[in-house]
Amino acid sequence: AHVQHVRGHPVPTPAERTLCTERGTARRQTDRLRGRIAAKRALVALTGQPAGSLRVTSDPSGAPVVLGASAHVSISHRSGRAVAVASYTDRVGIDLEPIASRSPAFLADWFHADEREWVGDAPLAHTLVWSAKEAVLKLLGTGLTLHAPNMRVEQVDARTLTVSLHGDVREHALRLGVGPICVQWRYDGVDHVVVTASAPRARSAAQHRAA
Repeated sequence: AHVQHVRGHPVPTPAERTLCTERGTARRQTDRLRGRIAAKRALVALTGQPAGSLRVTSDPSGAPVVLGASAHVSISHRSGRAVAVASYTDRVGIDLEPIASRSPAFLADWFHADEREWVGDAPLAHTLVWSAKEAVLKLLGTGLTLHAPNMRVEQVDARTLTVSLHGDVREHALRLGVGPICVQWRYDGVDHVVVTASAPRARSAAQHRAA
């Protein structure tokens, strides 16, 4: 998988500008444009194709869709920053978050009781758990429509997170045929983290017959 990070203001194509500026504040529109450019740069790095041969659009749920290459891409943008990850072989999800504490009400809504117990009041732990949920649920193509506490972070290591799936999240992953999920994290500067999730994509029936 190829990860691309954009800080500067990119120059979008007219189609990308139209897609990204249909709604929201000027700041949100600019962030979306940066995300699309980050995605295209990740795709260029992955495929070796010229940027003009690739287009990143959205499905009805808002998830990015690649035109011009058989690849999966995920995007995250916030506060003038954007990251993207692309892969031929894996489903991928990415999330960029500022390091911050979450309120008790937020933790009660989105974290499982086991997670709430071990994260305590540590801002980094709060952020990594939340960002991992975002990244994994993007990988599964659902966003936050599933019950986020059913995607649980069991352990945080120096650069990886161990996760487990339960309930509706596990059922959805099984329906997709998703393989083991690898979750990695890194600092972005001193005040943000980037979490990337990847998992082998299910093979088609034709691929199974050819194996």
